[in-house]
Amino acid sequence: MLTKKQTKEFEYRKKAYIKKNRDYLKTISPLGSFFKNEWEWVDVDKEFFCSNDRFKENVIAFKGKKFYQKEFEDIISSIILADEEIKKGNIEYLELRSRAIGETGLLIGCINNERKKEFLKKFIKWGGASDNTLFLLKMTIYGTLEVYDDAGTELTKLCIEDNETDAIYATTTDEDIVFEKLLMDEERNDFQIMKYELELIKESMRNDKPIKLYRGFSIDSSQRVRKGYKEDGESYFKQDAGAGISYSLSRYVAGYFAMRSIMMKDGQFIRGNNFYSGHITKQMKTPQLSNLVSREHFIKERAKDISSTRDERELKPIICEYLLEPEQLKGYFLGLGEGEVMTLPDEVKVTHYEIPTSKEIAKCEYEWINRNVAGLTEIAGGLIEEGLVCWISVQEYGKAYAIFAQAEDVKEDADEFLSTFFGGTPKEIQIAAYNFNRSMEQYAVALPNDLIPTDFTLKRKLWKFLRKPVDLVRDAGRKYRIGTIKNK
Repeated sequence: MLTKKQTKEFEYRKKAYIKKNRDYLKTISPLGSFFKNEWEWVDVDKEFFCSNDRFKENVIAFKGKKFYQKEFEDIISSIILADEEIKKGNIEYLELRSRAIGETGLLIGCINNERKKEFLKKFIKWGGASDNTLFLLKMTIYGTLEVYDDAGTELTKLCIEDNETDAIYATTTDEDIVFEKLLMDEERNDFQIMKYELELIKESMRNDKPIKLYRGFSIDSSQRVRKGYKEDGESYFKQDAGAGISYSLSRYVAGYFAMRSIMMKDGQFIRGNNFYSGHITKQMKTPQLSNLVSREHFIKERAKDISSTRDERELKPIICEYLLEPEQLKGYFLGLGEGEVMTLPDEVKVTHYEIPTSKEIAKCEYEWINRNVAGLTEIAGGLIEEGLVCWISVQEYGKAYAIFAQAEDVKEDADEFLSTFFGGTPKEIQIAAYNFNRSMEQYAVALPNDLIPTDFTLKRKLWKFLRKPVDLVRDAGRKYRIGTIKNK
């Protein structure tokens, strides 16, 4: 962590660096061809920006104000200068580098694959960054890849080829230090998961032992997962259908991607008369209400969708397990919550695969959706059997309070509230909301002192407690002040 003095000095040095190296920064910029007058700003949709919904807000912001280059110069200069300090052994700059590279994800994410590729090629050719910094930048850019066109394929090769084992291991050590600092400041669910997954990778590399990976996909009746049979020797452990370069440290993530391979077509979820695109979807997109859908209902209805679609499309979902030797690991990216590890298909050993039931895939999807949940009432299917449910009540002057109750105590009123909200009259909705709020207050429980929330964030320890609460004490009307919601 930098002191205020160090931060001030760094910002001063950065301004001087930008002023001195502005021409060079324009040369390596994704806007380089624009500065050469190879295309005009009116052509940004075609020549520069991507069409991915994930980066839509960034595209709009940069397109309207035309300050992309200013942001680029600021962020890239931060990375370069922080890298110089880290090479000198000043590890207090690790967090600054991590933050700047994270910001690069948004900056590079909103441009098309051709421009991503051009920038990374130029940055690699420059050769001034350390192997650790270059590796982290490659992984961040890889994490922004959503469309696999020709430029995307070339970009993928740039991101994973030439990554040395020593540099990857050294980077895990750097990132471990950053996560320790972040978790000291804020006990976030996603940070803890990423730190745990980082430790799995680090331990495998440190002890030179294979790491277990998973991958989810689907096959039709004409395809086989394995290249050979047991009697064929080595080909039995090699993959045929469903091979790729992206794997996960989590079986849940693999199950989620097996679901996607069945429920998506041409890059979009298949819509129709099903749970995903029907009545319940509206609940999932409405603040708090997804938290009142029971876990059992979510899994049951989602399993019906998956079952009917896999039968209609004649597809079999597959969850495949692998072992990977650490020296064959080409990269990892934990920022999307996928616990992603990259390597070449021929480098992994297929140890087992299964054709999971639709219900099992739905369970994986449930766990995936809630893997990195960060808000108190953002749990999809949050009415967990034998668990606790949270509801945020906004009262006088916008004061927000969190109240907790056992799921079985409030389930009936929660179901009635959900049903009425999407099908009742305003008067009926008002009555159902009143009954539900009254039920939450009547059956409220007190939380252990170390789990009491002070804001809207769902900490990892509280998330676990909501699923498996112990030693509950009912305390009617008990609520916890978590902030203020201002009227817009």
